[in-house]
Amino acid sequence: MTLTLVIAVAAALFGFGFGALLYRRSLIGTLIALELVVGGAALLASGLTTLTGAAGAIGQVIALAMVAVGAAAAVLLLALHVAAARAARAENRLEPW
Repeated sequence: MTLTLVIAVAAALFGFGFGALLYRRSLIGTLIALELVVGGAALLASGLTTLTGAAGAIGQVIALAMVAVGAAAAVLLLALHVAAARAARAENRLEPW
């Protein structure tokens, strides 16, 4: 596996995710796009540190931290969605949007 291939795949994941973030309006589409962006950045971090001769463990720790932040963001967005849906039902509106 070469460094060019890792950079190309990471850029493709990041680009598709960012494009989907701009295009999607639904919560699930936004979460999937966010995870693609985080996955691309994590792949780039771990690939660059491993293939350039630096300590590979540092890149893996950075990638793990990125995935944890992405998961926390997904949990926060879903919690906000559930709270908005409950508030809408309490006011006898069908959906909050």
